[in-house]
Amino acid sequence: MRSKLTRASRPQDASFQLAQCKVAEQIRHALDTLVLSGNAFSYPAVLEQDKAWRDVLEDVPDVFREGQVAVPTPRIAYERACLHEDVRLCASLVL
Repeated sequence: MRSKLTRASRPQDASFQLAQCKVAEQIRHALDTLVLSGNAFSYPAVLEQDKAWRDVLEDVPDVFREGQVAVPTPRIAYERACLHEDVRLCASLVL
């Protein structure tokens, strides 16, 4: 079962790494569901995966959310860009 990150307004020391783990878990779940299961194509399964990818980004601390103008540090800006790029790239490859 996939874990749920606790969303916080401020990132903790390992917030980015925890979000990366959530991305990895979602990649594995998407591959198991859509590719390795051997089931025929199912549009509802694709919609379920789309929702799961959106949930990955919804569960991150506020500073990692898209649309945040004020970024406290360059590191946070870099981590936010990496996280969003990872999610979009992986979602497009799997879906």
